[in-house]
Amino acid sequence: MHHRERRKQKQVEERRLELDASPRVLTMKFAVLLFPRERMEMVCVLIEAMKDSSIFDRRVAENILELVLRDPDFWLLEIPSVVRSIHECLRNSSIEEMWRMDELITLMAIKYPRELIVTMVLNVPLRESSDLVMWDMVLSISEPIETLQELLGMIQARKLQQLLPHILGRLWDVTEKLQIKGLLILQNVMKHLSREEASPIAVGLVQDLRPFFDAGCERLRALSIRLVCFLLEMMLGCDWRRIRSKTWDLLLPVFFHLNDKSHSVVKASRKALLAVATLLGWEDLQHLLETKQMWRVMECLVKRSRKRMQACLHHSLQYLRDAQVPLREAAVRFIGLAARPLRGESSGTLEEICRALEMLMEEADPELRSLTAQTLLILRSTPEQQNLGCSLWALWCWERRSFP
Repeated sequence: MHHRERRKQKQVEERRLELDASPRVLTMKFAVLLFPRERMEMVCVLIEAMKDSSIFDRRVAENILELVLRDPDFWLLEIPSVVRSIHECLRNSSIEEMWRMDELITLMAIKYPRELIVTMVLNVPLRESSDLVMWDMVLSISEPIETLQELLGMIQARKLQQLLPHILGRLWDVTEKLQIKGLLILQNVMKHLSREEASPIAVGLVQDLRPFFDAGCERLRALSIRLVCFLLEMMLGCDWRRIRSKTWDLLLPVFFHLNDKSHSVVKASRKALLAVATLLGWEDLQHLLETKQMWRVMECLVKRSRKRMQACLHHSLQYLRDAQVPLREAAVRFIGLAARPLRGESSGTLEEICRALEMLMEEADPELRSLTAQTLLILRSTPEQQNLGCSLWALWCWERRSFP
């Protein structure tokens, strides 16, 4: 009996020693002997080591990171160092391999939002994919309100105005996938701003987003047009006078994309054009869009743009080279209608337009060639040919019924 009790006691002691020797226990016993700065450095080394599993046992690393997540006040004494280490690690690893980093960033976002955001602004400037990944982590956490309030509270006095265009400026030389992620980040931030806060920022962003309208990726086209529409709607009742002059550059691109092959782009374009019409106070255009009289929209735009017609015609010429046939057709129709008053003038503008149209006579699409030929014949008609021109124009107007 006595021998059995001793053996049982020995087993208990061995079990206790075994537990005491677990990685977590050993780590904590070691950590309490370190100075705070040394514990911080240990976390950074741990994060950086995770990008190379051949150097560090991933299982042990994850166990120690779990300790960090359980007691951040003990371990995370210098947030900038942690953020820089995570950022460096993400530059060399995929997010799938670094799933613990997402938890760590989320923890810091909730517990230390001020330190995290300041460090992000200073050290994660959105130059690479890893930058977008980190910003996406911060702005997509399940409870983002506190973090975003900290963000907005710290970087207003024009810093936020500088940050968002900076984000946008970094998107030109990256992949379409990263461009989409960047625009989603912009959208996420802007949705948490009041109209008064968003107004000065929106003025600058609206024109910067315009080049994305013609992207090859239909999701990118739709997202950028929807984002511009959102910004324009935010401007109503606020800084609309500052934005009115900038909306002119949006009119034709949005109008032409009413012919886009993507239904989502067409839907976004119609809504954006309505937002522009509302902002400009063009009730006639609003009525046509609301009642879906799309075949009359072009006539309204030409009528409203007479004072800016030279610029509008020049802008339209760019769409004669668009990758989508329906957009090229829309550009031919618009030019044919808008350039009619130039007939008989001695300026070289009409001839420049006709030369641009002649390039489409080699198009593979027969309908586009036919439309271009009719338009050239009308634009080059002499006063003696006015009757013939009017007849062809009537035929051309009849064909516009196919306009969406």
